[in-house]
Amino acid sequence: MASKSKDGFLELTAIVRQAFSFLEITYGFKLRKKEASGRMRIWYFSNKKCYIKIYEDWLDAYIDVTLYNYSGRKAPIYGSAELSGKFASLDEIVSIRNPGAEILNPYIIYFGEKPNLKHIVFEQRFPGDSYLDLYSRHAKYLESFASDVLNGDFDIVSEAYKLRMERIEAYEKMHPKQYPDQKYPSLLT
Repeated sequence: MASKSKDGFLELTAIVRQAFSFLEITYGFKLRKKEASGRMRIWYFSNKKCYIKIYEDWLDAYIDVTLYNYSGRKAPIYGSAELSGKFASLDEIVSIRNPGAEILNPYIIYFGEKPNLKHIVFEQRFPGDSYLDLYSRHAKYLESFASDVLNGDFDIVSEAYKLRMERIEAYEKMHPKQYPDQKYPSLLT
């Protein structure tokens, strides 16, 4: 497994590029930006039609892939595209297109609830799997279930948005006192 050092991040970036090489070869994506801070590592790929954010939280041991409608911006701006439903996570797309498929990010089901998985590292959660194995799984799902989105067809985004809102509503019903001081608004507003 790659370490969390600067050299480790460069090594991991090479692994991410290898796993997702089909993006560059088949769809004309380029790695536009990469960043590491604390427990997170993020890679941004884009072509003329789609912007992809690959996010890893090494402490909670999960990887998230999100696809944005490019619409000419250099990067998705939190609070605009996200709230207006112009993006879809890979997990949402897979849940819609192949409900029986293995969920890559089990946290998505619980929308923040992480039973028995809190603060573990990849080596504990995926013993024997290399980072290349983990990222390659996500890349395979991306290529298999989201090729239309990679080509700029974002028709599934509205369905993904509905699924996301259902999951948020279910989560808030399960956890009504998540923010009892009302300092933080509902995730639905």
